[in-house]
Amino acid sequence: MDLAALAQQSVTLLTPCLPYLMTIGEKLTEGATKEIGADVWKSAKSLWSKVGPKVTQNKSANEAAHDLSGAPTSQGLRP
Repeated sequence: MDLAALAQQSVTLLTPCLPYLMTIGEKLTEGATKEIGADVWKSAKSLWSKVGPKVTQNKSANEAAHDLSGAPTSQGLRP
């Protein structure tokens, strides 16, 4: 698989989940499951468990993730 395509698919999956993933909490998890769907939430959590620590440790990636979580429909923030 093309790395750029994989990155794009990852961003597409994670974008609606970022507000929940970046501030995990019991109530937020409930909201995510209801709003996004249990299957998507499960997949996003699995992917985030692998890439999230690297994103949060990198200043520019962390800022980009926060920006995207605040404006998930912004095409300018996507790769």
